[in-house]
Amino acid sequence: STLLAGRVLRKKVISYVHLFGWEVARYNFGFAGNVLWRIVRFIEKHYYSKSTSILVSYKGGADKLRSAGIYNPIDVVPLGVDLKRFNPSGREHAKAELGLEDKLTIGYCGRISCEKDPLTLLRGFELLRRKVDCNLILVGPILRRFERYVRGREKEGIFYFGVVDDVVPYLKAIDIFVMPSLTETMSLATVEAMACGCATVATKVGAIPEYIVNGENGFFFPRRNYFILYERLLNLANDDGLRKEFGRKGVMTARKFDFKNTVDRLVEVFTSAS
Repeated sequence: STLLAGRVLRKKVISYVHLFGWEVARYNFGFAGNVLWRIVRFIEKHYYSKSTSILVSYKGGADKLRSAGIYNPIDVVPLGVDLKRFNPSGREHAKAELGLEDKLTIGYCGRISCEKDPLTLLRGFELLRRKVDCNLILVGPILRRFERYVRGREKEGIFYFGVVDDVVPYLKAIDIFVMPSLTETMSLATVEAMACGCATVATKVGAIPEYIVNGENGFFFPRRNYFILYERLLNLANDDGLRKEFGRKGVMTARKFDFKNTVDRLVEVFTSAS
């Protein structure tokens, strides 16, 4: 409908790539996903090829579009964070305000769906809990198939808070944020967690390798590898200094993604397109 409106009104159409639908299709539909992703990529290629230009949130996203045969003009506009809201202040009281015990807290905020691979996070946490007294908090919309893994498990240290209006208090209660995704673009949730002072452990997907340096301001672990995730979590659980260092450096990293920079870049792109 947007492309049609642009054609009728003789206006330029700038498309924004929030995610790569063909990758989401591949991970969400089991065996059928092996076929469906090709169909989705064909449809998205057709759509994006009709756009005047395309916005992506990271350089690797532009490369991915090129490899899919999409050669329209592409502008990279990193997503930004509202640093007035997402910051480390008040972390010392965050757990108590959520009714949680003052113990090491692992966490994830975002969609709980197949492409996010929540089961790897759960398995890694379950191994960690055999060694360390800790909690896991999960925040975000959930696919029905995963509900049985997270609901009613408070006695096992797993707390699912569902969809919330403001994720900031939950991020401030998290000591170690985990992003276990199989596919990402910018992974704004990861940047928001870093801005709130969380030590971060993530898969090496999407833009994440562009702002996390392994061993410097976070840790990587291979996709679907819950044992290495467990080892990364155990390392941080046993090293309070390293955990706090990752948190401090994460805050510094997130400052590069101030939302004001995103607005300025968008104005620049839209002005040049007019």
